[in-house]
Amino acid sequence: LMPYLPFLKEAERVKYDFDRLAAAFDVSFEQVAHRVTTLQREGARGVPFFFLRVDKAGNVTKRFNSTSFHLAEYGGACPVWNIHTAFRVPGVILPQFVEMPTGERFFTISRTAHRPVFSQQTQDRRLTLTLGCALEHADRIGYATPFNTEDQNLFSPIGINCHLCARQACSQRAHQPIFIELPINATGAAAQGTKADQESEPANKKGTAKAVPFLKYQMQSYLIAPDALRMVALVIQKLALRR
Repeated sequence: LMPYLPFLKEAERVKYDFDRLAAAFDVSFEQVAHRVTTLQREGARGVPFFFLRVDKAGNVTKRFNSTSFHLAEYGGACPVWNIHTAFRVPGVILPQFVEMPTGERFFTISRTAHRPVFSQQTQDRRLTLTLGCALEHADRIGYATPFNTEDQNLFSPIGINCHLCARQACSQRAHQPIFIELPINATGAAAQGTKADQESEPANKKGTAKAVPFLKYQMQSYLIAPDALRMVALVIQKLALRR
């Protein structure tokens, strides 16, 4: 359907224009998105992409990855990322440059896809597809051409999701991260802590995260988070059954 070498050659020629690739090979946008994540054959490598599909509720329903980008398995996506914005403009490709808490930078595109509706009682089955690659490959992608990547304001600071993000002063935060304690209180003001706390932690600046150093968080959270979330779910379930 999409032979490796002819597809790779055409993808490079059209600078990964997904609509043109879909038309050329008589496939859907989503099928092209699947295919580009597999172009990593030794000696004939394409741009390494990650692929993520989410529904309107934020559930991750499909994911593939050939990059260092960490894809969420549970807990939805980052609200700063334009994945959910795509639902407002169906069929429009939304490009975005993003920066992870680790400092890694990526170029991403998001667009909706549709599923057939089989009855009048069924809501529209619209999903968002997101693809991305490391910034170093962005010059090979036509969607990134109009942007000045030297502009530091171009990059949106995102995380995997709120449960796994240590960013502070984020207006879109919905939950405390699992592996780090942020200075958040009920009034919305930054918690300054007591004088004793501040003296016992001279290395910490006011308003910085406590409990787990960021580098330790960075190393652990990506590996342990899915299992930790499963454990939390089991505990909640057992507590509910006891009532």
